[in-house]
Amino acid sequence: MVPALTIKEIEKYCSYHYEYDEKRIIGIMIARYSIPQSQDMIQQQYDFWNRKTGHYLNVYWLGYGAYFFPNKQGQFFVGDYGNESSVYFDTNVFVNEVEKLEQYKEIRDEIGILLCNYYDGRIHLNESVFFNLEELMENNNQKLRMFADYLLKLCKKEHNVANATVKLKIKYSFLSERPTKFVKEAIKLIIETAFSFL
Repeated sequence: MVPALTIKEIEKYCSYHYEYDEKRIIGIMIARYSIPQSQDMIQQQYDFWNRKTGHYLNVYWLGYGAYFFPNKQGQFFVGDYGNESSVYFDTNVFVNEVEKLEQYKEIRDEIGILLCNYYDGRIHLNESVFFNLEELMENNNQKLRMFADYLLKLCKKEHNVANATVKLKIKYSFLSERPTKFVKEAIKLIIETAFSFL
């Protein structure tokens, strides 16, 4: 059984996937299941993204679990996907974990991905950026699929949230993002350094 994912559980899975001295970006999907757009996105993308993401970018779905559906109050059966039978969503776990994330940034009730730096064997939530994915959900999620594809390719080259955010913002200038103070400063430094060579 995979319990409904918490930040602590995600960190445990990261330590299993990555070497201690590796620097990586990880993604935490924030998608409350009872929002119809979340359900559509999961049906269309969940299995494909799970298969396509891997060593360069692991994406974890906050509040979702798999293999065994406990069927307790506040839990919803999501579906059967590939090798993971009975994927489920736990509302209580999701709410508790979002409250923890709010210590680092404003997380509204919207569908998005939190990109975080991972190094020294832990997730650095203070070095993260949140992208609102609802802005990409139109025309059969074409923009969302393109964003995900670009993000996966980007994470093969970039292992730092600030560097990746600069490139994402160049390509998707309309997309809302909320970086932590650390990432804002890092982005400013990257931009200033880039312009100093011009």
